[in-house]
Amino acid sequence: PNLTGKNAPTAVWVYTDPDGQILQYRYRWDKPDGSKRFSPITLWKVATTGELQWFYSKAPNPQPLYGLDRLYARPAAPVVVCEGEKAADAAARLLPDFVTTTSPNGKSSAHKADFSHLKNRQVWIWPDADKSGQAYAESVAAILKALGVTALTAPILPDVEIGFDAADAEAAGWNQQQARDYVESAVEAVVAD
Repeated sequence: PNLTGKNAPTAVWVYTDPDGQILQYRYRWDKPDGSKRFSPITLWKVATTGELQWFYSKAPNPQPLYGLDRLYARPAAPVVVCEGEKAADAAARLLPDFVTTTSPNGKSSAHKADFSHLKNRQVWIWPDADKSGQAYAESVAAILKALGVTALTAPILPDVEIGFDAADAEAAGWNQQQARDYVESAVEAVVAD
C-alpha cells in the first residue's frame, strides 16, 4: 500500500517472515498535538472472491517479530529486544554486532507475539526508561523464560528523559561503544515463577 500527501505516514516498517517475504506493514502517523497513531496493514484473501486485498487489520496471533529475516540471516548473532520498531532500528545502527527486534503494538502486546524464534539465542533487552518500558521488559523476559531462554535486561538509566530508548540514544549522539557498554551492563532478568 502506498499512502501519499496529507495521509502519508511518518514512518513505515515492514514485517517479514524468515525468508524475507512480507507479512505486514506497520504505519505510524505523528499528530500535531504530539501524539502518535499506529496501524498494521496486512494482506488477506477475500473469502467470497479469493482476491488478495490489503486491510488495516493486524495479522492473527501470534504476531510476527520485527526483523525475522535479519534474525535468521545471522543465527549466531546475539539479539537485542527493544520496545518499538523505531528503537529497534536505532539499536541496529548502534549495535551492528547484534540483531535487533521487537514485537508489534508495543508495551501491552508482547504476549501476543511469537518469541519462539529467539530460542537458543543470547538475548538482551533494552527497555524504554519509564514504567511501561520496565513492564515490557519484564513481560518479554517472562515469555523468554517460559521458552527456556535467559534474557539479560539493561538498567533503566537514571539521568535521562522519561521514555528514553535506543532512538533517543542515537539522537543524543551515542556511539557504538557507548551502546555496547550500556547493553552489556545488563543483568539477568528477575522473573517470578
